[in-house]
This record gives sequence, C-alpha cells and structure tokens, in this order.
Amino acid sequence: MKDLPRYTGKRPSVIEDIFPTGFPTSLYGVGGIMKSMIAMHMLLHIAAGKEEWCGFVVSGKKACLYIDFELDREEQGTRSSKLAAGMGMEEVPDDLHYLWASGYGSRRVFELAVREVEEHEIGVVCIDSVGMALQGDSIAGSDVIEFFRIRCDAFKRRGCTVLLVDHQSGLQPGESYQDKRQYGSVYKGYLSRSRLQLQKDPAEGTRDDGMSVIVRQNKTNFGPEQRPFKVEVTFEDAETRIRRVELEEEELRTEKSVNATDRILLTLLDGPAYPGDLTDKTAIAGTRNVLTKLRKQELIEETGDVEETGGRRAAEVQLTAKGRLQAQKILHRASSTSRKRTRAFDDDEEVKSSFESVSDLFANPPEWLTTHLPIYRKDPERHFRPFCNTVAAEVLGDPLRGEEVAEEVKRELSGKEEGR
Repeated sequence: MKDLPRYTGKRPSVIEDIFPTGFPTSLYGVGGIMKSMIAMHMLLHIAAGKEEWCGFVVSGKKACLYIDFELDREEQGTRSSKLAAGMGMEEVPDDLHYLWASGYGSRRVFELAVREVEEHEIGVVCIDSVGMALQGDSIAGSDVIEFFRIRCDAFKRRGCTVLLVDHQSGLQPGESYQDKRQYGSVYKGYLSRSRLQLQKDPAEGTRDDGMSVIVRQNKTNFGPEQRPFKVEVTFEDAETRIRRVELEEEELRTEKSVNATDRILLTLLDGPAYPGDLTDKTAIAGTRNVLTKLRKQELIEETGDVEETGGRRAAEVQLTAKGRLQAQKILHRASSTSRKRTRAFDDDEEVKSSFESVSDLFANPPEWLTTHLPIYRKDPERHFRPFCNTVAAEVLGDPLRGEEVAEEVKRELSGKEEGR
C-alpha cells in the first residue's frame, strides 16, 4: 500500500484533451467509417513524435503497438505506408509495431502483446477491435468488466495506454445517431475515460476518393468535452491524407455534444426567432428553459412580436449586443484548427493578428483558409457571412467586424475564381 501522490498540475495525456495517459479511450462508430484508418493515423503521429494530431497536442514520441483482430499484415502495411506518405514521411516509423491477431485465441494474443510491450517499451497499444478481442459476450457486463480489468489493466500496469476501436449497433427507426453508444454492455462506456464517436458526414454524398467523418467526444473524465470536428480522408494513388475540417455554423447547432445554450446562440445569429423555430433548428426539447436562462444572463431579449401556437403564446427573441458577442466567440473557438492559433476574446485584452491585411491573408493562406475555400464554393450565399467573420477574426482580431472586410474578401475570392 502506498500514499496517494500529490497533485502536480494538469492530467498527462498521450494526445491532449482526447486521449488521457494511463486510461482506456474508445474510438467507435458503425462499420465502414474509417475507424481503423483514423486509429492508425493517431498511432503514426505518436510513434513519429509529431507535435500534434488534428490540432490536439501530442505529448511526445512513444513506441506503439497495433493489435489487429480484423484485417491482416498486408492490408495494414499498405494502409500505414500510404498514411505515412500522406504525412510527408518516407516510411512507417520503426516505433510502430504490429501484431496480427486474426485466427488466434484472445488469451494467447494478449500474452504475446504483453511480452512485446515489455521488450520494446511500448507506450501505446491499440486494440482493433474490442468485439473480436473480447472473446466473450459483449452484452454481458461481467465479460466486459473482466476484459477491462484483466486485459487493459495488464498494459496499464506496465506504463502503457490503451486505445480501443469498437463498433456501435445499427440505427433503428426513431433513434438518433448521436445518442448511440458502443455495442453491448454499458460498462464499455463506464470504463472508458474518453470516448470518441465517429459518424459519416450526413451532408456528404458517396465519394470515390474518400470520406468526411465527424469526430465527437461524448465523454471525458479529466476535463471539458471538446467541440466536434471533422476529419476528411482522401485517397490518392500512393498516399492517404487525413486532415481536420471544422463544422459549419449550421452543423454546430444540431450537435448534442455542444451545450444547448451555445446552440441557441449560434442559431440566433441568423436573426430573431420564436421558440418553436429554435426547437426545429437545434433539436433541443427544452428550448423554453434554455431561453429563460439566456434572458437572465442578458444574452437575449424579446422583440415585442408574439405568436400563438396550440393555445400558447410565445414571444420572439433576438440576441442582445452581449449575446451576439458571445455567439461570435463560440463560433470563432469552434473554427480554430489548432491550439496554437486559438485567440483570447477577453474584453480587456487586445487580440493581435499575424496578418496585415486581407490580401496578406490570401497570399499566405493558413490551413483553415485552404480548408474553408472548397466549402465556401459549394454554397457561397450561405457561407459568405461566416467566412467574412472568420477572416475579420484573423486580420482585425474581432469576428464582429466581418462587414468591414466583406468587399476585400469578395475581390480576393473573385481573383481566386478567375485563377482556378
């Protein structure tokens, strides 16, 4: 028995905010949405000692082990090589190890894995997938608890952190994808300390060259839940690229992992609305309770217009000046593609820009700009205003000054269109 250690600051993470050190993290979703590809991409960044993965800081270089119960060495070898090429590397890092587990009993596989962890000083193990590795009843709580307490904790006691790739059950009529959890016992979720759900972008059609996948953290034990984002997977002949893409304003409104007050404020950026309209746009059941809270915080106010629906009178509401500023802060935080580029919006702190003008921004485009341009071109009328707000945040340090840069943005976009 030992004394508890003293508090020394922020909890250590393999990948900051989403993958805590020492505890299992689950990455799950329905079949065919790049779960294994994204997990391998994460391990490549860790094994190569990259500074960040999709905007989240990687804590340092660690040897990794990928335990594969589903595919084989040829397929994973091809995948990892193409992913490494897409990251600008000539080959897969030596510190990324692979254990082909298909066709072997779970007990034997984990005995070998523990030996590999000790021999190669492995810091991160990925198990793909839990359903195959469990070799028991995924619905039975006792079998799931045994898997976490015996299999996963065996790695933890050797200083190793586990990433679990898992499935979720199919969507039934009337169910929401965002409400789904891993298939089987609730203990899968209880014993995972961070949980990342993957969903194919509902707005995207069928693509031959890849897929856009929404990543949402719907559980964390060691800090606030992170805002959802997308990863765009693009296949090319010799490489596979994965990059972060931010959710648009309208997409954030329906994300249940974004709190209800933020979703209402984002919706009211479009203008005044009645409670019923807000319910339809955000899918929030208790809209009236949220509106009461926002009124008390002086973030919204009534316009004076009233409608009667189903025998009840409802007042139209709009953002106050304070509410509009808060909504723009939410929007800008959501569109930050890197922790290094996140800016403060404290009223008493000046926000400094790294770009002298709109033309300077377009001449030296940051990653978010190259990502947003294709999205803007799909529906310019819809995306122009939020696009200007983001440009204003970069150039002027204030997303509320989008109108001031609108004409310059139009000229730059027009030049881009002519040069395509």
